[in-house]
Amino acid sequence: MRILFPTIHDYLSRSFSRSFKELGHDIIIPTYRASAIPSHGSDFIWNSNMGDAEIKRRYHNAVPANLEQIIDLKPDVLFINTFENQFEILQNIKPHLPNAKIVAYSGNDYWDGAYDFNTIKNYIPLDNTGKFLARKYQVNYIDFFPWIFYDNDPFMNNESLDIQKNKDSKTIGTYIYNYKKLFNDAYNLYESITKKLNFNFILHDQTSLWDYIKDMKKSFCTLHIKPLEGFGYSIVESMACGKPVLVYSPYSQGKAYNQFLYDGITGFRFSNMRELTNKINFIYENQYEISEQCGNKIREIINNEEQTQKLHKFLENLI
Repeated sequence: MRILFPTIHDYLSRSFSRSFKELGHDIIIPTYRASAIPSHGSDFIWNSNMGDAEIKRRYHNAVPANLEQIIDLKPDVLFINTFENQFEILQNIKPHLPNAKIVAYSGNDYWDGAYDFNTIKNYIPLDNTGKFLARKYQVNYIDFFPWIFYDNDPFMNNESLDIQKNKDSKTIGTYIYNYKKLFNDAYNLYESITKKLNFNFILHDQTSLWDYIKDMKKSFCTLHIKPLEGFGYSIVESMACGKPVLVYSPYSQGKAYNQFLYDGITGFRFSNMRELTNKINFIYENQYEISEQCGNKIREIINNEEQTQKLHKFLENLI
């Protein structure tokens, strides 16, 4: 198959393109550098700031294409992966490709009505709200985990051994994009915590995946205080690195990431400062053992090969 997949989230695009390549499909990454600016949303929908060579390198030899080239390439499947780019797909591309199948993706607890399920009949929801909507509107959907790059996230390595021997890592990481701007109340809670605890706190709220992974590997856990969260890529990345994730209980209710947050192994929940302090100290004192348990457990929960085969069956039976 030829699959059109807009790049609105770097890790998401890498993850899906890896799964598509494993199944032998060709990926088309849209760029509008030689076509009209999208009429809805913002420029980043079509990733205009990335050159062809960079698109191919990042997304497993994907084919970069502008609007006219996309139509000429005649993709078999058109992915919609944001509220905004569904308009571009449905209005500017689908009419030229009447036989192409439409698949929607969500990972961020979209609201009822964000996607037009009268038109969209195939759905990959990573968030719990999306799964509820898939059942409500009786669309063809799959319970699926995207490809996790475990090879890039070793947890049994020299860094971990050094931490165990020297107990010199007191770093706690947080990886939430535009944290203060988008989630001010949660950010204020985070700020108050950093002032009360004697640990090194690193906040990545603008950097790319590969930049924050470097610091993630040097930390001993991740603090994730965020009210809106669907799948939670940084949460899974942290677990894959062997770094358990601390989540704020009032914010974690009903979130999809609870399915791979195993208390005391891959994650810890807290409701108040005393709980948080006790759990951080416990992780710090037992960081090597917990790191091994965490890294092994997430690999049991999300098996890339099994998930890719689920995706294969889904793609073979699109409506």
